[in-house]
Parts: sequence; structure tokens; C-alpha cells
Amino acid sequence: MNEFTEENESLIKLAAAKARLLIEKAAEKARQLREGSPKAADVLLEDAAKEAEILLLEAAREAARESALESVRKAARESAHESAQARKDAVFIVDSLGIGIWKWDLITNNLEWDRNMYRLYGLDPSDFSGAYEAWENSLSADTKAKAIEEINIAVAGGKSFDTTFQVVQKNTGKVQEIRTRAFIIRDENGKPSKMWGINIDRTRESELEIELKNEQIRSFHHLKLAAANEAASEVAARVKELADRKIKFLDIAAHELRNPIASISLVLQLCERRTKKGQPIPFDFLARLRSPVDLLSRLVVDLVEMSRLERGLLSLLPVKTDLTSLISECVEEFKLRAPESRIIFNKPDQKIEINLDPARIDQVLINFLDNAIKYDGNSDIQVMLEVMPSVVRVSVTDHGPGISEDEQSLLFTAFARGSSNATIRAGGLGLGLSICKSIMDLHHGAIGVVSKLGHGSTFYFDLPRSDTNL
Repeated sequence: MNEFTEENESLIKLAAAKARLLIEKAAEKARQLREGSPKAADVLLEDAAKEAEILLLEAAREAARESALESVRKAARESAHESAQARKDAVFIVDSLGIGIWKWDLITNNLEWDRNMYRLYGLDPSDFSGAYEAWENSLSADTKAKAIEEINIAVAGGKSFDTTFQVVQKNTGKVQEIRTRAFIIRDENGKPSKMWGINIDRTRESELEIELKNEQIRSFHHLKLAAANEAASEVAARVKELADRKIKFLDIAAHELRNPIASISLVLQLCERRTKKGQPIPFDFLARLRSPVDLLSRLVVDLVEMSRLERGLLSLLPVKTDLTSLISECVEEFKLRAPESRIIFNKPDQKIEINLDPARIDQVLINFLDNAIKYDGNSDIQVMLEVMPSVVRVSVTDHGPGISEDEQSLLFTAFARGSSNATIRAGGLGLGLSICKSIMDLHHGAIGVVSKLGHGSTFYFDLPRSDTNL
């Protein structure tokens, strides 16, 4: 909508003043004429009114034109700002993910790298010749022939360039495993002229896969040794259970980490195609990266938290806290994050102050609410705060599929994850409730679940009303 500025308003007021003066002069002259020639007086007034109307219309038209121009200028400024911000966001996302971008001119043999490429290859820009041969010289002896063969086939039009190879970093001597994907630009005759591509560091993922295989081998040997001694059959069963759970966890971790990476790769493919066509990259393409990046961040935080717990590095920062207010704030935040879910907090009228670590208790409550929304986003979710003789109980009740008794016994242990369809669809590493139990142990509290298949679940935690042990 166009908005009139102060300058436009002044333009209208000036025209109105001129029109009024014109009418007043005509009225004075008409009074003098009316006695001798009334008809001439009427014509004079009518002409003056028309002239005044023209003055006002011209002023309004000029003001509207200026206002429209200002709106166009404003929209152009805003669009330029948004485009600049989108470019900044794209650079930030690519840098934070460690993705290297390269361009190879097949006519001039000129190879251009961004700063992440130099980091991946362990090179200083001053040591880089900018030619295709510089890339070849960085390849490890084991994968060099295959990588060169793959790129030659792609240039010839045999298939797309999507492969994995190893490079030896010049500054450290370290071997890095690189996944690369590229598209080729061809002229009207089908002759290749340029290649655009990305490099992704796959070293850590490869190490995790090797670690998983070694863990499976070690677990197998442990089981064989334990089975050799009948007296140790119970120990063997326990070792097998822990090994199976850990192997399953590593499988899940590799899968869950791969999912957001695949989503990020897909969005980048769409960006590549638009770039190839000379089209701008819409901001919503970049916005689509936010969800997988956030998911990746949450998975990494869970892994770090579990590592700290296993090493005994997690500690509390207790402070006297109004538990009613803490829960209210957490619930209101969740209502903003998941507006489609109906969360009802039946809170007491009075304050309930307890010595606790508010950040850690908030973490436990967030885990409960997040699980309730994952498994039952369509029904009411009830949050309760109850004062008992020796403890204060906080509970979250959903009306989801419920949990079997067998799975309930494993819910709060590390590397355990339910096998129901709802649990598999919800995703995650299965570390959240184990971390929550450790937090409650540090508070000298308790955590538990009441559930029946097909009848929903109630997760709760108890905090001692006495704060002397914290």
C-alpha cells in the first residue's frame, strides 16, 4: 500500500489553499456582478469551481505518483537487503558445514577453489597453482587412478561425477577421505566447457564405520570367550546384550547423522541446478537448510552430553527456584514451537520453591514434552505439578500408542531404543531419557513411566522437598 509522505501532504495543502483563494476571489467578483447580471455571476462561480477542482486533482495525482515512486524505491531497498542477507546466510551455512566449492574451466584448465577447499586439502592459497594438475597431485596413490578415470568418464558424458577419493594434506600429511559431486556445463554442440562441484569431508564418517566393524569383531570375540566357560553364562548374556545395544546404537547414530546430511545435500543440488540455469537462489531454499542443521546440532549435543556423563564430568548449578514458573515458561515456549499441539498445564496457585539446577530440570521437561509431541501430536498433552509429603512430582501425559512392559525396563538406560513403529518413525539416538535419568540421580530424585499399550504414557520425575543434599 502506498503511503503519503509529509512532502506529499504539503503538496495537497498548497493546492487546497490556492483553490480556496480562487473561489473567494470569484465569489467577491460574483457579488458585484449579481445586481446587474445574475447569469454572468453564476457562470463565473461555476468556472472558478471547475478550475479549483482541476488544481486539487493535479495535486493529488502528483502526490500519488511521488508516493508510488517512493514505494518502489523502498521495495527495491528491502529486496537488495534481503538478497544480501540471503547471500550472507548461504556463505555462513556452507562454511559451518565445511563444504568446499570448486570450479574448473576445461578450456583454460583453470581450477578455482573456495577457502574450505584449501582447508580440506591442507594447502595455502600461495602454494596452489590453479591448474587441474594441482588437484591430481593431492590425490593419494591408492585412489588417484580411479578418481582420474571417474572424472574423464564424466567429462566424456559417460555418467555424472559422483565419487569418493583420498587426499594427502600437504601441511599435516594426514589422509582425508573426500566425497565429491559435480555437474558439467556444455555448449550448444554438447562440448564440455566448465565443471562446478562440491567436496565434503567424509573422514570422520569413514572412521565411525571402521569403528563399528571393529566393535562388532571385538564383541564377537568377547562372546566366544564368555561362552567357553559355562559358569560365566550369565556374564556372557550381559556382554552380548550390551554389545548388541551398542552396535544397534552405532547403526542408529550413523543413520540419524546421515539423514540431515542427505537433506542438506538435496537442497544444495537444487541450488546448483538454479545456478546452472542462471536463476537466483530463493531464500526459502536456504531456509530449508535450517531444520536439518538444527537436527544435526541436537544429535551432536546428545552425543557430547552422554560422553560427559560416562566420564563423570556432568555437574549441577543448584539455586532456589520457583518450579511453577519454570514449568510455565517451558510450556509457553513449546506452544510457540509446536502451535498445532495443545499443551495444558494444571498448575497450583502457590509458588513451589526447591533447590535445583533450573537449566537441567528444564532439559528433562523439554525431553518429556518433545517425546509427547512426537508420538501424539493430535491429542491434549497434560502437564501436572503435584506436592507430596516428601517429594514434588512433575508429570507429562500423552494419549499416544503407549509402551510395552519389556521396553519400559530399558527406557532409561544408555544405548537403548524402542522397536515400535512409532519410535522408529520419530527418529533420534535414544539417549535423551538416559541423560534425563542421570540428571535426576544428581538431584537425588527419581524418574519413571506409567504406560500401557494403546492407552498413552505418563512420564514423571520426583524432586526431594529437602534441599540439604544438593
